[in-house]
Amino acid sequence: MKVTAFITIIAMTVLAALAMQFDGNTQRLSEALNVNPDAVTKISLSPPSKSSYNNTTDDDKIDEFIDYIEKLKYSKVRGNKPSYLPMTASMIYLYENGEVDFIVSFENKVMISKEVFEVKNGEIKHSFITDYYKSLELNGKPDELIESNSH
Repeated sequence: MKVTAFITIIAMTVLAALAMQFDGNTQRLSEALNVNPDAVTKISLSPPSKSSYNNTTDDDKIDEFIDYIEKLKYSKVRGNKPSYLPMTASMIYLYENGEVDFIVSFENKVMISKEVFEVKNGEIKHSFITDYYKSLELNGKPDELIESNSH
């Protein structure tokens, strides 16, 4: 009887440790957002070093951004309170017709719709956000300015 109880306790401990390692609580972007990523009609964002926002309604630019962040998987932080968040973050608004949702990106952690997530298979790099932001500055300018800035 004691041997059976001991083996059961050991087995349960091992199973609990394995269950904690299992990544079954990850979510796709579409599961975390309140808007449908495939139906986003406008993106407005500000990189960490800026206090101004650039916007786009261009379908190709929106798809570029959504494709980048949809490749990642997100895991809710227990208690919705991370132990540490950097002081720099990017602010991103996603618009779907009359609805709006937001993402605050701290690279490997993000706040999506007031929920804090850890990015499990990568990060939303500040360099990507900054480059994307700059590409939106070029949107709508005359072609000769775009060409002269790309060299």
